[in-house]
Amino acid sequence: MQFGRFIRWPHGTYRPRMIKSDSYTCLLYTSHGFLESVYKDALEIEFNLAGVPYTREHEFKIDYFGHFLKSKFYADFTVYESIILEAKAISGIPDELYSRTINYLKVSNMNLGLIVNFGKPTLEYKRVIQTK
Repeated sequence: MQFGRFIRWPHGTYRPRMIKSDSYTCLLYTSHGFLESVYKDALEIEFNLAGVPYTREHEFKIDYFGHFLKSKFYADFTVYESIILEAKAISGIPDELYSRTINYLKVSNMNLGLIVNFGKPTLEYKRVIQTK
């Protein structure tokens, strides 16, 4: 089966839509119920096939009044060097995850985050926007 090869958005179009399309493809092919790491691996393959620039487990340092804290955070993916993608396999998207993604956006100086949840039979996603 060749899921995912039928929807490809031209370069320069709405990037979150392409990420969402690749996420749907992962869920169509694997179904729900797997561990989070399975979907992250599948997303990585989809991004490579589509030529989408990404970094997996991107490390960000936290600046505290000019000092970097020992604690760091790792975004599941940064996509197009401007979007934080959090891929989860849970029963729903809790408010805490939304709040955490807002904090990730602040630390990374990015404005757009996407939370995709593979834990249900249909893909659940939430768009998170950092306003300055």
